[in-house]
Amino acid sequence: MKLSLILFLFLLTQHSFSSQVHLLPLKEVAPNIPFLIEAEVASIDKSERHLKLKNGKEGPAIFIDWKMAIKKIKVLKGNLKANNLNAQFSWEIPIKYDENGIEQMRYSPQSSASGIEGSIKIGQRYLFSFTHIREPESELQYIYRIDELRKKDEIIKLIN
Repeated sequence: MKLSLILFLFLLTQHSFSSQVHLLPLKEVAPNIPFLIEAEVASIDKSERHLKLKNGKEGPAIFIDWKMAIKKIKVLKGNLKANNLNAQFSWEIPIKYDENGIEQMRYSPQSSASGIEGSIKIGQRYLFSFTHIREPESELQYIYRIDELRKKDEIIKLIN
């Protein structure tokens, strides 16, 4: 009886396992930052990408994308000529589904993100990190990480 109850509770809690994203420390991700700018957010457009199911319908969200227009204030590292950039930060939802949209697994990935990427505000200034800049600079640029301005000195020390 006791064993049956323990087994039942284990199976119940196993399915409700929640994922947790592990944000890597700044000192670990800083060496991967060849481009760093201080910029103001001019606009943000949040959208979701969904799994396409076997039956052709739209399934659960698997990515959240934040596309934004940012105005360069200052280049802190790298060479960037454009004053205005179209940029995107994408977040993969840490759940794997089968072709029918049935949850198969939750996982806990590591991320280079700072954790503020989903809560930035229009009109505010932030530090934007990129691992590369696409040519021409008018192309959509993929954001590696976004940090608050108060971390500027710390990041500059770590990337130089």
